[in-house]
Amino acid sequence: MRAGGGSSDRPRAFWLVRSRAQAGVLTATAVTVLVVTFLASTMVGLAVRSPTVAVRQSIAAGPASSVAQSLRASLGSNAAEQDRAVRSIIAKRFAGATVDVDRTAFVPSVPVGAATDTEATAAGRSVLALSADHDLESRMSLVSGDWPDVAGSGTTDSPFSVAVDRELAEVLRVAPGKSFVVAGADGDVSLKVAGVWRAAHPSATAWLGVTAGAGGTDGRLVIAPAALEALSTTPAAQWVVAPDAERTTAGQLARLHAGFSGITDALTEDDAASPPRSPRPGMQCRRWPRCSSRSVR
Repeated sequence: MRAGGGSSDRPRAFWLVRSRAQAGVLTATAVTVLVVTFLASTMVGLAVRSPTVAVRQSIAAGPASSVAQSLRASLGSNAAEQDRAVRSIIAKRFAGATVDVDRTAFVPSVPVGAATDTEATAAGRSVLALSADHDLESRMSLVSGDWPDVAGSGTTDSPFSVAVDRELAEVLRVAPGKSFVVAGADGDVSLKVAGVWRAAHPSATAWLGVTAGAGGTDGRLVIAPAALEALSTTPAAQWVVAPDAERTTAGQLARLHAGFSGITDALTEDDAASPPRSPRPGMQCRRWPRCSSRSVR
């Protein structure tokens, strides 16, 4: 059954990775508003706008897991169309409220093989693989080297070009120009490090669920979108929804609560937002329905 009571037998396509925004800071903020409103009636000179100031301060203070929701699903075969559909639904559900939406496509965990060209011990290591795009790059600062070549062929002769975060570079002892191997969807995949990066604002809500060490991984890498499926048959996508700390008002709290409460069902019920994912040509799907619309946890 679809979430929300639909008649389809398709597995639930969207669910929350973090749901504390609904019961966490929004509830706490509402209490803050009541306190400030009371003070406004008893203290001379307290600005009328104080409830909104309290709301914005609470949102800005975070943490991300309390003020935002991360909505995950399998990455659709037409990623751009899926993104448009998801953003359209979010806009409708949060009408009357001011929210930011950040999308990330990724593979949650990819086992690391031999760290060629290095002395690192790769046994038991894993990486969180992020799909390169302009928005993702804007959240990062390059420490050394260059951003990855998104046209890399990923063959034995021409490995996929990647950028790794500082944590992964330290663990694997890699630097620009060095190579290592990961266990991909159809066998070993060779990767060559083009650059090393760090998160420009590590505590930003956009990183919710895909921070360094997420899921027990040893670090993150950025790879071309077309190369993501070489690493897994079931890449995922997430949309992090968070109130805008500079524009949200106290009057929007009810709309935010309603939006957070119903967004998962609304996304799941939409075929464009949560489309079935077809196996790649020639790919054998060994664990159905992992090659369809089942969400990646």
